[in-house]
Amino acid sequence: IAGQIAMPFMMRSGQASHISMTLIQPRGQVSTDARELEVVYQWLSDMERTPSLPTGSFLPHESYPLAQVIETSEEGWLNITDLSQDLGELEVLRDVLEQNDATSVAVTAMRSRRNWYGVIILRTNNPDLLTNSYMRFMSSVSDQVAIVLERQRLLTEAETERANLNSILS
Repeated sequence: IAGQIAMPFMMRSGQASHISMTLIQPRGQVSTDARELEVVYQWLSDMERTPSLPTGSFLPHESYPLAQVIETSEEGWLNITDLSQDLGELEVLRDVLEQNDATSVAVTAMRSRRNWYGVIILRTNNPDLLTNSYMRFMSSVSDQVAIVLERQRLLTEAETERANLNSILS
């Protein structure tokens, strides 16, 4: 997934861009109402850097209202091309958004029809790369990730129910 999302950046010739990607999911319940969020995946184009928000970190959703920010955005995504500016109501998200010398950030929701599975955050030091066309692409990839997560959740539920039925019948 990281390779697909970063590929348009890597293909730009003559521009050395640092890119990092983070997947953050609700912990416990699969919902915008989850109390905690978990950093479940990190990818950096520069392997010598370390993420400032480590994989496995837990974030109180109340302090980092990522679901609400995405839900209330007109486009269904967040695209900030200059992180050095005042972020206004998004200022509470600065330490999640601004990592590894990123100057620009894109955030899309991983959402199925029924559930919110978290967000994909992409950071870069090249603001020209986060075009509306790219944002639509990233949003499509996020939708596909949500479909995979939904299918996995449904398969796990079906397996659990089957095991419960087998224990009742035996």
